[in-house]
Amino acid sequence: SNRLQITHEHELWNWCDAVSLGAFAVIGVQNGIRSGRNALICVICGLFTGTGGGVIRDLLCNRPVRILHSNSEIYASTVLCGASIYVLLAKLSTPLYVRIVTTITTVVTMRYFAWTRNITLPLFQSSHESIGLKSDGSESLKS
Repeated sequence: SNRLQITHEHELWNWCDAVSLGAFAVIGVQNGIRSGRNALICVICGLFTGTGGGVIRDLLCNRPVRILHSNSEIYASTVLCGASIYVLLAKLSTPLYVRIVTTITTVVTMRYFAWTRNITLPLFQSSHESIGLKSDGSESLKS
């Protein structure tokens, strides 16, 4: 039983997830920069570090892995934006604390709007759906 009554829909869960997502994005980018990688690789390091933690969390909590479901609100996109901003600010020689705060704030803000307004990536119809066929190839009645 869940003594604290915190579910994955709970506001506290979302805030903690968003802050940790931003923090892990920063850590990943910093590791890429520290190892002398180019900007794209640094952004990818931030993306993998941030989203990898979410995958592990979902698996340990026996939940569907969020980034693998196309109907979930944006998640990896927020890390991609945050990591890109960190790399850009690093190229501009912005102070470290500004890079960290800006990156985490960007990720948290984007995640907040994603979970409160159900912002998702666009879903595209398959060729079968657009011509009125079911996934098994049979016809469907479209009104």
